[in-house]
Amino acid sequence: MALYSFLVRGKNLFKKFLYAYLPSSITYKQSKKSNIAVFSSRRGGSTLMAELVSCDPDFRYIDQPFDITPLGINRNFIIKHVPNKYLSQFIEIEDSESEQINTYVSGLFSGKYPFLSKPHKWPVKRSVLKICNALPLINWFEENFGCQTIFLIRHPVPQALSVIKNHWIFTSEAYLKSKLYSSILTSVQLDFAHRIIEQGSLLEKGILNWVLENYVPLKNSKFLVTYEELVTNPIDVLNIITNKFDLSNIEQMVKRMNKPSASKKFSDIETNQEIQNGNQSFLLNKWKKDISIEESTKIQEILTMYAIDIYNVSDVFPQHQYLIAAKS
Repeated sequence: MALYSFLVRGKNLFKKFLYAYLPSSITYKQSKKSNIAVFSSRRGGSTLMAELVSCDPDFRYIDQPFDITPLGINRNFIIKHVPNKYLSQFIEIEDSESEQINTYVSGLFSGKYPFLSKPHKWPVKRSVLKICNALPLINWFEENFGCQTIFLIRHPVPQALSVIKNHWIFTSEAYLKSKLYSSILTSVQLDFAHRIIEQGSLLEKGILNWVLENYVPLKNSKFLVTYEELVTNPIDVLNIITNKFDLSNIEQMVKRMNKPSASKKFSDIETNQEIQNGNQSFLLNKWKKDISIEESTKIQEILTMYAIDIYNVSDVFPQHQYLIAAKS
């Protein structure tokens, strides 16, 4: 087993070496089919969705190409190609930043930075980007690069609890300082947010963070998938996704559903085991025992303040009108 692992690591390192030095004209042959960008908050299921898309052998998968946080694995490279945005949040693009970001994203979609992608067969024909740091730019990507987008969203409580458990910073202040959010939120909503940041509990701050990150794509994304529907009704949801985005290899996608994603290190042992067991009920209900009645009331107050109707705190499942299988 140790020898096998050593050989696999050696093979992947060799491929990365080739990606770094071979011209993209050899490693990347863009298909007439669209590239895809998956947008989601951290711990929202984005790794799973990107891995599902990349089950199609035509794809290469690039993980968080806008992550300039200190923990970002490619931070030193990325920071040379994008503006140094506050808290690593790309909420709006200033005129002075437009050319730099356009050049970088064009490079991502044309195979210019092959070493940023996960190991894959080559030449590849399409790219899937997993983006957790630029949710308000979801339509900007479609309009400027002709890609298709998937907005994946998960119930705010388990998402916030997971961010807290991993000791990750909240990004709310970046949104509240932006011109965009100053214009789309009312003065009452802005004041409410500042009070939570100053006086709220850790969980309340996490819920506010979820609201602000997802506020724009909830209103204007073109294709929304909920994590809860994906894990409880994978066959129907994956059939819709493969048809809409012209994907192949659905059998491999279905198998992939019962494997912990590459971000499993951020989940506990019990959760990873239940994923392998296909226990969707456990995955969706686990968080309910971790919040009190008082906390539930506070959470619902935050959702109501920002007119968020996709979830309520008393139900682990999204509201029916947000289920894509129900519309098909």
